[in-house]
Amino acid sequence: MVPSLHRRWLLLTVSLLALGSAGCGMGSGSADAKPDLYGARIKREIYRFRAIAEQRPVSAAEAELSDVSERIEGYEKVHLREHYETYVQILEKIGALKQQFAGGKKPSADAVKQAANELSALADKLPGEADKNPPLPSAATASRRSDEC
Repeated sequence: MVPSLHRRWLLLTVSLLALGSAGCGMGSGSADAKPDLYGARIKREIYRFRAIAEQRPVSAAEAELSDVSERIEGYEKVHLREHYETYVQILEKIGALKQQFAGGKKPSADAVKQAANELSALADKLPGEADKNPPLPSAATASRRSDEC
């Protein structure tokens, strides 16, 4: 059973999305109507996070985790059918990792890599195709990524 704090976080996330929180990512477009397109977008985000967790410092993974979380939220708007529970599990795992980062002591690089691998295993269950080993942009390009939505 998921701890009460996780449920509150998930409920808050869903509530904010229901109020129409804006941003770049899943809020609009054809991916919302097609689970396989949405699944492929989520896979790309998670596989990219895993690559960053494996190749960059923990602080880079922490910054990327927020982006991934924002792009995944909104899953309840898509007709997910049998994949609904997988999205819930992904958000719960992201929430747990975000809580670790929010605590006074950041998780170790190994802990972040393990969480990234667990997220990737969950993403593998989603519909759609994505490169499991995406190339990472240079650090300068990565810092501009959030402005290009």
